Amino acid sequence: MIIIILGVIVVIVLVVFCYFFVGSAPRQNNITWGVDFSQMQSEALKLNWQENYLALIKDLGVKNIKIHTQWDFVEGKIVTGTVAEYIFASSGPHDIIVQATSTAGTTDTKKLKVVVYPNDIFYGAGMAISEINPETDDEFIKIKNISTGTINVSNWQLMYNNKIYEIPTGTLVVAGDELIFYKEITGFTLNNSGGE
Repeated sequence: MIIIILGVIVVIVLVVFCYFFVGSAPRQNNITWGVDFSQMQSEALKLNWQENYLALIKDLGVKNIKIHTQWDFVEGKIVTGTVAEYIFASSGPHDIIVQATSTAGTTDTKKLKVVVYPNDIFYGAGMAISEINPETDDEFIKIKNISTGTINVSNWQLMYNNKIYEIPTGTLVVAGDELIFYKEITGFTLNNSGGE
């Protein structure tokens, strides 16, 4: 019995040895070598990122540097790549820090604020013009949410006589509520002659 167990162990060791040490991988002829550089990582290590970048080019003679984009979602999650996907733990405003490094070594960092809305907010139909008052003293346009959920009307546009009013970012309308846009806000002088 012991001889069988030892035989199995020897066979396994030989197979593993041959797999890793006998033969060779296919030879690659067109390899482009390069490096990835992160300003944010250099700063996290308390190093001068400009000196590190120049050392890569001058001391190591690096010719190919990968463009590096890093997304810091401030909640502790860092994602690298030109496109990032992240699911926030809660709705509301969140800060994101985006850092991009070009192949020439120039780096730019931007702090963005995004607003995450709960799942029960709609982004489509459900708004209706409920009233237009063209009276000269108190001109307004009223829109109403006729849906059963909250609607995000951020950056929606009202247009009248080639004038455009854009609804501010972060504007939400709860089911059944209305928004009133007075002439002083939109800049629209509504036609009160009944012609339009």
